[in-house]
Amino acid sequence: MRIRANKQFHGFMLYVCLGAILLATHPASAQMFHPEGQSIKRSGFRAILNKITISGSLGYARTFYGHKLTNHNLIEREGQLFIAPKESSTQLGDTLLVYTNWFNRPQSAGLVIQEGDKIYYANSTKLGFRGGANGIPFTFSLHYDYKKFKAGLGLTAEWHMMRPFKPIHFKDSIPGFTAEFNSALFMRYFVVLGYRYHEYRNFTFNADVKIGMIRNSKKFDRANMTGGFFVSLGLPVEYVFSEYLRVFARPAFEYKAYQLNLPEVGSAIKHNYSSAFIEIGIRFNYPEIPRCKVDGCRTQLKHIHGGAEFRGQPIHKKQNPKIGENYPQLDKYKWKNKNKLSPF
Repeated sequence: MRIRANKQFHGFMLYVCLGAILLATHPASAQMFHPEGQSIKRSGFRAILNKITISGSLGYARTFYGHKLTNHNLIEREGQLFIAPKESSTQLGDTLLVYTNWFNRPQSAGLVIQEGDKIYYANSTKLGFRGGANGIPFTFSLHYDYKKFKAGLGLTAEWHMMRPFKPIHFKDSIPGFTAEFNSALFMRYFVVLGYRYHEYRNFTFNADVKIGMIRNSKKFDRANMTGGFFVSLGLPVEYVFSEYLRVFARPAFEYKAYQLNLPEVGSAIKHNYSSAFIEIGIRFNYPEIPRCKVDGCRTQLKHIHGGAEFRGQPIHKKQNPKIGENYPQLDKYKWKNKNKLSPF
């Protein structure tokens, strides 16, 4: 009996020793899970920053300008265009109050009707012009994600480059005109609301709306402008590198308009200038835990050392990858090792 008891005791001590060796070589603080009941140190400041997504993008915009001279007559003299209220008398020798630069900064002047002047009446045809502009928008925004929804604030600075205007009707007889400036800087300030409606592998598909105010360049007569409100509808597609880093493309259409008042005559001209956008950008969340700096640690998932949590991957890699997920290609097949006899 005593021999059997000794054998059981020796067996028990052997298991205890083996367990002690395993614990010494694989401490609990280096596991890839959180030991139950262990107090984990996390930075509250990092946690707050992690909830805010920072986005930056660069893109291309095409703006479609258009306006109708519904209550104005159009007068052409030697290729130069003027507008006047439709109630104005246009008999030979009459002096009219006319305007030039009615697109951005109206300039008034007196014009005496002469022989050879061409007059297009507002009542007889739909007078108006269409034009365009190319733009390079840079957008910066901050938003908060809650499940599949997002809400935030942002601004866009767009370098706006004008193109010529052409008449809507009578294109063979009415000449076009160009704006008095070639380029200008437009600023937008907005709130953004979005929803993630689909996910496929590393891609996410979203819908969002930006609502805000646009501040046109000083090259416009801001004192006599009304409007400035815009709405932009977009369908961003994101490629997810990790929970901290995504790249995206955002096609969008933006509606906006402004009204330019002619104070001397009490009339106004409404200008529509909706835009189509394509923006390419990056989204970033500040990591809530730091990268592991323990020498010799090869843990790839989020893990713990001394009660503090760390991540085992750079920000552009998945933080809790499955086997081979972050490294799907064997080293010997990578381009830098293709010509090596022994890539390992």
